[in-house]
Amino acid sequence: PQWGQWPGQGAMGGGESSWQQQPPPYEDSGGRGRGGRRGSHHGSGYQQHQEFDWNDDAVHQQDEPPDRDVPVFLEPAIEEFVPVPKALLGKVIGKQAQTIIEIREKSGAFKVDARDQSSDPCMVKVAGTAEAVKKAKALIMEMVNSTKVKHTGSDYVEIPRAKIGMVIGLKGAQVNEIQNQTGTKIDVDFESDPCKCFIKGEPGNVDRAKKVLLTIAMQIEDDNSEYIDLPKATSGALIGAQGSRVREFQDLSGARIDVDKTGPRCRVRLTGQPSQIAHAKQLIMAEVESNSNKPPPPALSGPNPNLQTMVIPAHQPTSFPATLSESIARAKA
Repeated sequence: PQWGQWPGQGAMGGGESSWQQQPPPYEDSGGRGRGGRRGSHHGSGYQQHQEFDWNDDAVHQQDEPPDRDVPVFLEPAIEEFVPVPKALLGKVIGKQAQTIIEIREKSGAFKVDARDQSSDPCMVKVAGTAEAVKKAKALIMEMVNSTKVKHTGSDYVEIPRAKIGMVIGLKGAQVNEIQNQTGTKIDVDFESDPCKCFIKGEPGNVDRAKKVLLTIAMQIEDDNSEYIDLPKATSGALIGAQGSRVREFQDLSGARIDVDKTGPRCRVRLTGQPSQIAHAKQLIMAEVESNSNKPPPPALSGPNPNLQTMVIPAHQPTSFPATLSESIARAKA
């Protein structure tokens, strides 16, 4: 076409141009394209082509939505560590990590990692923007400090850390039983040694709970119980795997059995009716006697008369062949 003409158009101003017959995409009813500019024939065709080339790839790339949402971090991510006592780490993690998930959601931190429990205090890793990390650290420390503050003014007893398992029991069964029997709330602080067992409730119930805790830990003796001192080596057989043997003796006798193996000897406490205590004592002594009559394991060193000396025939070589030819010669022999 001539200068200033559109394809399919004669001289300037005559006929309908192909551009007018086929309006560009995204044009509104007023003939305005993107940006609100109205298409016009004024100016050169070259300029018109630059302004209204709607088939241009760059235009379509801008209009097309992205394939997927891509997160954009406007601030650089940082990483810091928060020291948390190992005894309180469970409160920070929560059941099925629900507390950690809440900390991430409230703070905006994309990582709160409490898997490293190799030290005490444990170092909880927090990562995200500076503001998110600051919020996450504040939430964690608030949780740790609230646990310490809530015991202010509470009565407590001290139990050596080596004996605290006797008070708590398997999966907390023992301490839950004490709480139900005394009508108190017991919270154990493992951070120090001896551990502190904080007790909340009515004054009379608190005194009862304190006595029960100290009695079970064998810090004090109960007049209604009987105690047996046994060799320390028998404690493993008496207790059994995860206390299975003791529970079996308790079920058979009806007596309560507590075992303290932290001292130089194994100390056993029996509680119940006189007949129950006698039955439990009989079961325990029979178990101890059966283990003491077992033959000791064979010695690892020293001559054994039952073993015969192996005699190697004279023609049998006593060393490995040094070369390939020697190996072939031995094989032929």
